[in-house]
Amino acid sequence: MTIGSGVTSIGSFAFYNCSGLTSIEIPDGVSEIGDSAFYNCRGLTGIIIPDSVTSIGEEAFYGCSKLIQKEGGIDYVGQWAVDCSSTATEVTVRAGTKGIADSAFYGCRGLTSIVIPESVTLIGKNAFDNCPLASVTVEGNTSWQVSKNGDMSGAETLNVTDPADYIDYFTFDYVEYYWKRGATNE
Repeated sequence: MTIGSGVTSIGSFAFYNCSGLTSIEIPDGVSEIGDSAFYNCRGLTGIIIPDSVTSIGEEAFYGCSKLIQKEGGIDYVGQWAVDCSSTATEVTVRAGTKGIADSAFYGCRGLTSIVIPESVTLIGKNAFDNCPLASVTVEGNTSWQVSKNGDMSGAETLNVTDPADYIDYFTFDYVEYYWKRGATNE
């Protein structure tokens, strides 16, 4: 299935339980994939997510077992980390990952350490909520825009000079914020 040009977002529950859906091409220009958009699409084996996507909602690909790639305790769809194994304790997000979906690591109660590569430029809201993080390593540029809005409107800049600050920011102070790497709202 190909979604037509002019579409800018895939709404929450848009393809919920569409077990007959096997592949989908999302056009450039789509910026958001909503919560549970492809929830339980068990037949889905292929998807093209364009670079224009800046936000993937909570459980957007839950139950898409044929689509999800598992590596090092993390579930991936394309260049996005979308979920975490409940038994993971220390994880390294794979190089080349573009973003971390909303609530991707939510409730991973054993997760104490994470390494985020420089390639990650987007982190969704509540990505690390309810995680007992003791160590966060973020490689590369440590300047971020944070906003309560997925389109980054009203963003403020955070320059994180002390890596220990990420623990508080990701799990407390800015847990409900979207994160975009870079000093300006590009």
